[in-house]
Formats: sequence, structure tokens, C-alpha cells
Amino acid sequence: MGTGPGIVSNLLSELGHDVTGIDASEGMLKKAQSNSEALHNPMHLIQGDGEVLPFDDSSFDAVVNRYVLWTLPQPEKAIAEWQRVLRPGGRLVIVDGTWFDERDRTACRQLWRSLSLILIMLTERRMPCYQEMDKTIKRDLWSCNMKRPDHDIEMLTRLGFRDVQLRDNLNRKLLLTLNHLKHGYGGRQFLVTGVK
Repeated sequence: MGTGPGIVSNLLSELGHDVTGIDASEGMLKKAQSNSEALHNPMHLIQGDGEVLPFDDSSFDAVVNRYVLWTLPQPEKAIAEWQRVLRPGGRLVIVDGTWFDERDRTACRQLWRSLSLILIMLTERRMPCYQEMDKTIKRDLWSCNMKRPDHDIEMLTRLGFRDVQLRDNLNRKLLLTLNHLKHGYGGRQFLVTGVK
């Protein structure tokens, strides 16, 4: 879901999976197609809405999305639709983060952000450019107003997913120490999975 330039789709294809990627953006699908061809990874790409999928019930063994759910206006509707296309025993995988959660904007994180600017200038020889999200968008965006990943777990549980699991603080586990110091202030990344 939300394949974008095909980063996760290509990783899954390289692991031997039959991949279908869907994205609302024609431009992103063109980039995903180009990347898949360059990497010689076969996949089927479709332009569409992640909340209204053009697939039959029980069509897929897994539904995977990375940095998508936080942007959707009706997250529970999207998850229900992803559940619909999963086969019984199929797995939903959500990778997302708390980038715009004001509860994570502590004084320590603000100081960390300021220090990260210096680290980026010294190590990457560039001036970082940050832009705050529009306050109106932030106010209306569900992911800025809910405690995550707790809310994600509640949605999966409410929809009847089994074996719901959380792996939290992925950025600390995945980023090398220097990259974590430069970019880790922005929020926590997490992975939530559930079985239909």
C-alpha cells in the first residue's frame, strides 16, 4: 500500500515474493516501475486508492505499508479494506512513526534538533532545511492527535486481527549512531503487525 518509489516493493520482490504495489500517485508509480526495471525485480503496479482497493476478497498473503497510514484521512477504514483483501491467516504489516506528535516535542528533543543541525552541517557539508507542517493540517490529521502506536494497536484489535504485535523505537535499532544523532529527534518509528 502506498508503494511510492518502490523501496519496500523491491525488497519484497528480491526476497522472492510476488509483489503488487498500489499508489495514488502516477508519478510515484513511474518511479517505482523505473526502479523495479533497474533492479530486475518483477512486480505489478496499479494506480489506486488504499481505502478502496480494486482487488477481490482474500487475494493476498500480506499487506505491507511504510509511512502511509499516518497520511490517510480514515485510517480504520483503510485497515478494514486491507483486512478484506487478506487471506485468512494473512499478515498486515504497518511501519510508521510519531513525527508530528506534539507529545514527542519535548525540550530535550528541541535541543537535540538544534544540535543535529550542527552535526549535519559538519558531516554532510550542507545546510539542512526544515519546514514545519501547516497547523491546520496538523489539527485535522488523525496521526497528530492520537497516541501512537497505541491507537494503531487498538484499531487492529477492534477490527479482529489476532496476534497483534509491536516493535517500537525502530529508528534507534536501524540507524547507525551518527545518523540517529542527526535524525532521531523527529519521533519514534514503529512496526505493528496483525494476523487476519
